[in-house]
Amino acid sequence: MSLHNVGYKHWEGSHRSIWYRRWTIATLGLRLFLAGKWNRYFVMVCWLVAFLAVGVLFLLGQLLEPGSFLNSIIETLEGSTPFLFAKALTTWLLDDAANSVSTTYNLFFHYLTAWIMHLFAMVAVIMILPHLITQDLSSRAIIIYSSKAISRLDYLLGKFGTIFGLLCMVWILPVIVIWFMGNLLAPSWSYFWHSKIALFNALATGVFGATVLSLMGMGISAISNRPRSAVGLWIMIWFVGSMIGNAVLAVEDNRARHRGHRAEVYHETPPGGGPRAETGTYSWLRHARLLYNLEEVAKVFFRPGDDIEDFLRLDKFDQLIGLASILHIRRAGEIQDQIDTIIEDDRYRSMFYARHAPGSVVVLGLLVGLSALVLHHRVKPE
Repeated sequence: MSLHNVGYKHWEGSHRSIWYRRWTIATLGLRLFLAGKWNRYFVMVCWLVAFLAVGVLFLLGQLLEPGSFLNSIIETLEGSTPFLFAKALTTWLLDDAANSVSTTYNLFFHYLTAWIMHLFAMVAVIMILPHLITQDLSSRAIIIYSSKAISRLDYLLGKFGTIFGLLCMVWILPVIVIWFMGNLLAPSWSYFWHSKIALFNALATGVFGATVLSLMGMGISAISNRPRSAVGLWIMIWFVGSMIGNAVLAVEDNRARHRGHRAEVYHETPPGGGPRAETGTYSWLRHARLLYNLEEVAKVFFRPGDDIEDFLRLDKFDQLIGLASILHIRRAGEIQDQIDTIIEDDRYRSMFYARHAPGSVVVLGLLVGLSALVLHHRVKPE
């Protein structure tokens, strides 16, 4: 029997799993982020845009439905471009409801992702960087995290959960809400079924993009002990890369215009022996633009070129009236010729088809690999 009581007691509470530790790190980072006023404003703006997108989807559903209040208003503009375009959509819906809804929703979510959600994600990474590894390096809290209490893997998974959770908050969850609320306000319950592919494509694109940006953000945050340096480095990669990539794309677009004009005037065949042959020299510098790489991957999932080509090649003349008006075509015989010219144009195919997706995947893979090397070097177990 012991001569004195040392006060030792067995733990009587519930035992937590290792995933609870990782969850604690992830939620702590999100709470610290949401504690900032401007950070909360940013999240609110993202959700405000999401609800505006629901309104756009509601109007789009009304435009597709014959006899809706929106079409009743457009009918008063008989002979105008909005009237002709609405007539083309409603005729298409009556002829093939499944494909019309599926194609329209797929294109909507593609451009929502490429033009809005990618931008929100890039800004979100900028705002979350000071709350990731940079903060722990500057405050020396990384020493406590690197003790035997948790492993390096647990720590990194927790930080990944922080940034990935924020991207889900401003990107993936709004997309789900937009799809659900848009279909809830649609003229028919069948819209839920017809638009399921668009939701799958949007979620696949979102998960891939959020994973890549999360890993890159963690690598950037581990480079420097100063939050401003990490934020400045991310902004430099974003804007400098965009400048280089946009300059290369502008040069190649001008070359394509010049060669297309020359082929039209002198009846020359583009290099490669056909109208679909690529003009201009392929340049890896286009991949310096981070958003370009994400957009190319998005095209792999959404395949917007197939949807647009299917719409342009509809057989009935009534379904092409709106398109003819938009293209300023007066004679019916010119419609199909104009459509073939557009579809076979190299600039059109570069815009709507993932022609350079393999290069984009390689570049994104290299950036993620570089981030992993930085994390391995900077976050070491004690």
